[in-house]
Amino acid sequence: WPASPEAGDGAPRQHLARPAHPLERAMSPLHDACRNGDTERVKQLLDGDGGAHVDEMDEYGKTALRLASFEGHTEVVKLLLEKGALPRVKDDEDQTPLLNAVSGNFGDVAFALVEGGADPNDVYVDEDQKAHNLLWDSIVVENTKFAALLVQKGADLSHRDEHNVTVLIQAAHKGQEDVVAALVERQSEIDVSAANDEGITALIAAASEGHHEIASTLVTKTSLDVNVKDKDGTNALMAAAVRGHKEVVEVLLKYNANVNDQNVDGHTALMFAYNGRNQVASLLDKYSEYMKEQETDNS
Repeated sequence: WPASPEAGDGAPRQHLARPAHPLERAMSPLHDACRNGDTERVKQLLDGDGGAHVDEMDEYGKTALRLASFEGHTEVVKLLLEKGALPRVKDDEDQTPLLNAVSGNFGDVAFALVEGGADPNDVYVDEDQKAHNLLWDSIVVENTKFAALLVQKGADLSHRDEHNVTVLIQAAHKGQEDVVAALVERQSEIDVSAANDEGITALIAAASEGHHEIASTLVTKTSLDVNVKDKDGTNALMAAAVRGHKEVVEVLLKYNANVNDQNVDGHTALMFAYNGRNQVASLLDKYSEYMKEQETDNS
C-alpha cells in the first residue's frame, strides 16, 4: 500500500496492475456513454426515449456500472446508483464494480459504491494472487473515512493478522476515533478485550499512543477490564504513564485503574512515569550537548 492512501472519500489505494480494458467491440449507447464518462448522455438515455435499462449487460456480463467504475467516472457511478443500478452484480470474470474501483485506485468511486450497496466484504485479489481484506487494509493505510463506512455497512469484523492483531486493536493503535466508534457500535460481534500475541488489547494500544478519546470510548461504552495486562504485566495505565500521556492517565484513573498494579518486574505506573520522565530528560541533555558541539565546530 502506498504512503498516500486516500483519494477524496476514497478506498484504500494500492499499486496494483489493472485488468486489461474490455475488448473493443460494439457497445450499446449506454455502455459507451458510461465508459466515456458522459453524465448528460447517460441521463438522457435513462430518462428520455433512449430505452436504456440501467442494468443491461454486454456479451461479457459487464454492466454500465461496471464500465463506469472501471474508468473511474464518479458522477456517472453516482447517477447509475441513483437510477437503481445493482452494485453487487459480477461479470464473467467474477469482478464487481467495487473491485474494479479498488483495482484502479478510484477512491471516490469505491466510496460511492459502498454507500450505494456494494458488498463491503468483497475480497480483492492482487497480481500475486494475495487476497486483501478491504476493512483491514483501509485501517492499516489510515483510510479512516472508508474504513468507518465499511464497518457501518456490515463488513466482517473477524479479521486478524498473523500476530492476532484485530481490526479494533489496529484502529485504536492508529488513533482512528470514527472507526473505533463504529466498531464499538457493533461490539456484540467482536471481542473488545481480545489481545494480540503480546497480550496487547485495544485499550493498551490506545493508551500507549496517547489516544485519550479512544481510551474514553473503550472504558465508557464497553465492558472491558481497565486493568487488563499484556504478557509483561503492563496495563493501560502503565503504558500511558511511561510515555507521559496525562489525558489518558486521567481517563483511566477516573474509571478505577489500579495505581498499585505491578508488571512482571515489579514496576508500578508511578515508577513508569518517573522512568519515562528521566529518559526524556536524558535525551534532552544529550541533544543539548550535541547542539553545543555543532555550534563549537561551526564557530
